[in-house]
Amino acid sequence: MDAPDENPDAAPEKLGLFARFREWTQQSLLRKLLVGAGFLAMIGFTIGAWMLLVELAVQPAPSTVDLALAALDDGDNELAEVIVKRITATTELTPDEFGGPLYVMGVLKYREADRRGSPDRRRNDFFIASRYLSEAREVGFPETREAEGLFLLGASMIESWQLKRGIEVLLEALEINPRGASQLRIMLAEAYCHLPTPDYAAAIVHLDRELQDTAMTAESRAKALLLHAESLAHVGRFDEAVASIEADGAAQAPAKQRLVEAKIRLAQAANAAVPGGPSPLTQLLDEADSKLNEAIDLDRFSGEITRQAEYLKGQVFQLRGEQQLALEAYASFRRNRGASAEASAAAIAEGDLLRSMGEHEDAFAAYRRVLTNIVEPKQYRSGVLPLSELRTRILAAHAAYVSENDFEHALGVADHMSPLFTTIRQLEMRAQTLEAWGRHLVAEGSIVGATDKLMRFDGRRKLRQAGVIYEELSKRRFSTTHYPQDLWNAAEAYYGGQGFSQAIRVIKEYLKDEPQRLNALALLRLGQSQLSRGSTRRAIQTFEECLEFHASDATSYQARLECARAFLELGETDQGEALLNENLLGTSMTPSSPEWRDSQFELGRLLVHEERHDEAINTLSEWVTRYPDDLRRRLARYLMAESYRHAAAEPLRRSVEAGAVNEQERERVKASALLERSLVEYEIVQREITLDKDANDHDRAMLRNCYMLRGSVLFDLQRYHEAIEAYSALSTLYQNDPFILETLLQISNCWRRLKELTNARGAIEQAKGILERLPPETDFATSTNLTRNDWRQLLERMSVY
Repeated sequence: MDAPDENPDAAPEKLGLFARFREWTQQSLLRKLLVGAGFLAMIGFTIGAWMLLVELAVQPAPSTVDLALAALDDGDNELAEVIVKRITATTELTPDEFGGPLYVMGVLKYREADRRGSPDRRRNDFFIASRYLSEAREVGFPETREAEGLFLLGASMIESWQLKRGIEVLLEALEINPRGASQLRIMLAEAYCHLPTPDYAAAIVHLDRELQDTAMTAESRAKALLLHAESLAHVGRFDEAVASIEADGAAQAPAKQRLVEAKIRLAQAANAAVPGGPSPLTQLLDEADSKLNEAIDLDRFSGEITRQAEYLKGQVFQLRGEQQLALEAYASFRRNRGASAEASAAAIAEGDLLRSMGEHEDAFAAYRRVLTNIVEPKQYRSGVLPLSELRTRILAAHAAYVSENDFEHALGVADHMSPLFTTIRQLEMRAQTLEAWGRHLVAEGSIVGATDKLMRFDGRRKLRQAGVIYEELSKRRFSTTHYPQDLWNAAEAYYGGQGFSQAIRVIKEYLKDEPQRLNALALLRLGQSQLSRGSTRRAIQTFEECLEFHASDATSYQARLECARAFLELGETDQGEALLNENLLGTSMTPSSPEWRDSQFELGRLLVHEERHDEAINTLSEWVTRYPDDLRRRLARYLMAESYRHAAAEPLRRSVEAGAVNEQERERVKASALLERSLVEYEIVQREITLDKDANDHDRAMLRNCYMLRGSVLFDLQRYHEAIEAYSALSTLYQNDPFILETLLQISNCWRRLKELTNARGAIEQAKGILERLPPETDFATSTNLTRNDWRQLLERMSVY
């Protein structure tokens, strides 16, 4: 049995709130379900609220250009880059809204480039920055950032060697008062000094204004003073340059200061070396040398200052007249400094010295080093030899080679001119060199004549090569104003090189494109080319067109002369003579003009051809008297001799036919006088050619004819022994030529006239022996009118008598 409670009267214990709720819940299944659902709802709500809070906590603040700009201003480049990338990735920007992000990216790239150590990487990054900033400028810089944007854009362009465009942008920035105007002016001055053709005057203007700024930093002032002094020295304002270099603040950069002082002294010395220039030269050079040594000692990093100083020491030697020491200094420096700008300057100085010493091969090698070292002219910067001066020196070397007729080296320089010069410029130089070379060879070959035809042949080949290059230039510059001139140059080169088909084609193209300029001359050249090609009728039409439309042009004189030659070629002498007489009598030309001289000569030839001997003699005699130094004087005298000889034929014939002795004698005297004059002219021509060591093939053929015809004249004068001597001299000169058979035949005739038949037959037998000894391949047609068989038969018949 259970024990009873110790206190049966006590009250029951009170339950807690949670216990009562649990007790209430357990009293019914429905209550349990309701409570469970409530708990589940509360848990879900709690989780959802928590997730919402987390999402709100981690969601970034809205990204804007203003935030990126603020980050830039705070120097937080990484945050600025993150913001810009987020803007471009998550926001659909209109074209007008890209200016801000592009500006930020440009500034970031500018700062990155500014931290670069490698010159190439630095230059490339500045170029990328300039692209960003250029595009930002086109769209529109962010508000209040235009001045800064222009400054950074100009600076980026200058640092990436886009100097001209950079200067334009910085000048625009200067007009709207950008931040850092002091830095901007110095940058502008440096850019002007580093232009391919430096503008030192413009640099001085900006530096003058900059040096008036009292708020400049010591470093900026030193930089400005040194650049100011160097620029003044370049324009010859030496006293001001010295004052600037000695001004307070310049000593902040001691190595650079010494270098600039040396440059000023060298500029003064170069001016003193000019005749009439100031002196003393020696003191200036000694001071320059001393300053250069100090600059080298003070340059802790042995960088650009040292390189410039070492190069300039070669200039000191050169200005002292110690050319060999200068040459050694330049060569040593060039070998030790590789592909630097200063090494290129040394190489070109070395080349100039070697060329002046006559060491052309070594000089050419030096020039070639310069041209092969400079692979990107835009990247060339030099404090001792600006790009424009370097180009000028190369062009001067090329011109010197051409003027000295050293065309091989001139062409070698032209071949290596790219990329220092544009491809177009290189093609121009090649064409001009080949043209000059070709014309020189043709001229020399024509004067020397003897040196054989190979010189003239090679000259014409080079002229045709020049024509090909000129034509290529015309295609490359089709849409430029150079096109007509390129075509004309090609036509002239082809014509000079006897490439007449090419000349005709190019001249026709020129006439289609250029209806006025050089039109008369173009028609003349076209006609001359057609005439040379054998298209005589077509050439006459072209000359007549020139005369019709350009009658007042000076070219018409030559066109009339050429047209006359064309008519003479066709045997239409009346038209030819009329044109020649019009030149001589119907124009304003005087005997001093080349066309008048040529027209009179051609008229003389025409009269000889027409057998109008008296007129021919008068015309040619006047011509020889008027132009004694003309190279055609021998031919003119030869034609005069021929005219005298042929003119004697008629009185000789009349002397034979005359019945009365007095009439015979009178005609004989007339004939003898003409023959004597003919003999004189033949002897003059013969003597001139014999004494001329440079006689050409044409001269030698004329000499042979003079011997032969002189013998014929002596025969007609019945001076048979003298005729035999003349023919014998000729047979001695041409022992292996079929022409000797003709002379022996004439000798035989002379002996027959002297009634010495044995000697006459001996000459025939001698001719027969020579005929048999002549090689089977001997060409009889070029020197005689008979074949081998004809001669054999003739000599057999003659030996009978």
